[in-house]
Amino acid sequence: MSLQDDLRAVIRREAPRLHAPAGIDPAQLLAALAEVESSFGLNAVPNHEPAYDEGGRYYAAAQHVRDLHKTWGSWMACSYGPWQVLFVTAWEMGFRGTPGELWTPSGSIEWVLRAMNARIFDKGATTIEQVADGWNSGSFQDKIWPGGYVKQVGDAYARPDLLDPT
Repeated sequence: MSLQDDLRAVIRREAPRLHAPAGIDPAQLLAALAEVESSFGLNAVPNHEPAYDEGGRYYAAAQHVRDLHKTWGSWMACSYGPWQVLFVTAWEMGFRGTPGELWTPSGSIEWVLRAMNARIFDKGATTIEQVADGWNSGSFQDKIWPGGYVKQVGDAYARPDLLDPT
């Protein structure tokens, strides 16, 4: 089974656990985010997030980030897997494994779902734009607007071939 086939299987199996409102297809949403974040898993390499590393604003502001840095070094300041879930975010959602465990679809999906539900859907997001904003910036309710990213996710979501390529 290819990585993309595994990713599609994980999406189909786990998407119903998203608290997405009517009008948002959870499987298509997860596929669109994976497409934008990692070319549907093909480029799921760790992405360093300097704001969480030593000297970054979240490092300075949060003791748990500094504590994670003591254990994991700069690996804790990276996002992983097809959805590029941030290690710190997964940790905040209850993950207690190694950064490498988040690399695969099956290793990261639980933490992606928990984060999306807690930080996006359960806070009232009702549109693809709000979901994309929240996934990229951490909250769809803040003043940060990642317009280019939001457009990319919207365009990917509109593609009918993400889960069923021809």
